[in-house]
Amino acid sequence: MKYQAAFFMLCSMGLLAIAQPVAAEMVVVAGAKSPLGSLNKDQLIEIYLSKVKNLSGVAVQPSLPASGAVREVFLSQVLGKSDAQARAYWAKLAFTGRGGPPREVSNQDELLQQLQRDPGMLAVMEKSANSELKVLFSLP
Repeated sequence: MKYQAAFFMLCSMGLLAIAQPVAAEMVVVAGAKSPLGSLNKDQLIEIYLSKVKNLSGVAVQPSLPASGAVREVFLSQVLGKSDAQARAYWAKLAFTGRGGPPREVSNQDELLQQLQRDPGMLAVMEKSANSELKVLFSLP
């Protein structure tokens, strides 16, 4: 009986490990004409947690995918938060008037157009060969 319980626990842990979100290389990008240069993890944390609103004289406007593995990886590996924790943090900011959540994007074509129009727009996505985007941060 002990061995069956131990076997069951090991199998369950193995399934949990397999179910973790997996994404290709994740990048934070801006439009090709954006004056923004490369960013580090600390800068991204400050931007996405609404602690910094301007970089190099440019008003930054962060965006995130509305759902999916890229969003989950970014929140956990860059911001160190789960989706629920991030949403609670942004709700508190909005309630106190000190900021709000990044723009949620579900339409990739609309996002690409917005990135080209707005030099301060940042987007989190899987790495692509799109030459119209400037990669500011990369997370393998």
